[in-house]
Amino acid sequence: MECLILLSLLFCSLLVQQLVEPVHWMKTIQNIIKQRTNPEKIFEVGPGKQLKAMISCIDRTLLDNFTNLET
Repeated sequence: MECLILLSLLFCSLLVQQLVEPVHWMKTIQNIIKQRTNPEKIFEVGPGKQLKAMISCIDRTLLDNFTNLET
């Protein structure tokens, strides 16, 4: 029972942290770009092209490698 209470508190704490901490979107994309060794295709799955639009603000050279797979 005590373990269940501790897990619940941990879960609540992590959930709050997830909601209030900033998203490191630009850092994540920049790290992905740095780690790429060749111009691979980048696939966006789903309707719309929001991911492509956001990445174009970070590095426009990636737009040639983008493919949208609408579902």
